[in-house]
Amino acid sequence: MIYQIEQSHNKLIYNESFEGIMNPEFDSKTGLIKSCFMTNHGGNEKSTYKIKGLKLIPHEKVILKGAGIENVDKKNFQIEYYKLSGDTFKLNYSSKYIDVNKVFNVYDKLLFNIEN
Repeated sequence: MIYQIEQSHNKLIYNESFEGIMNPEFDSKTGLIKSCFMTNHGGNEKSTYKIKGLKLIPHEKVILKGAGIENVDKKNFQIEYYKLSGDTFKLNYSSKYIDVNKVFNVYDKLLFNIEN
C-alpha cells in the first residue's frame, strides 16, 4: 500500500513514505501504521510508524533472530526490541530463548498481536 486517503478531498493519493513498508496496516486505536514480515529464512520483523503529514516516522521495531528453517535446530533465538531515539533506532532490550514455541509466543504479542 503506497497510497493513503487524503482527508480533505477523500481520495487516494500516492505517498512515497510507504515505499518499502511491508504489509502496512493502519491501527485506528493507536493511530500508528503497523508493518510486519516473516520469511522461512529467519526474516522476522515488526515495526510501527507514526504519521506526520504525508511522512511516516519510525516508532518501534521488534526483530526475531535465529528462527530460519536452517537455524531452528540450533535453539539459539533472540528477540531485539528497538525504540526510536532521535533519528535512529536504539536497542531497548534483547532476550535469548532456546524453545521455538516460547520465542514465537513472545514475539507474536510484542508491539501488536499478529494473530488479529
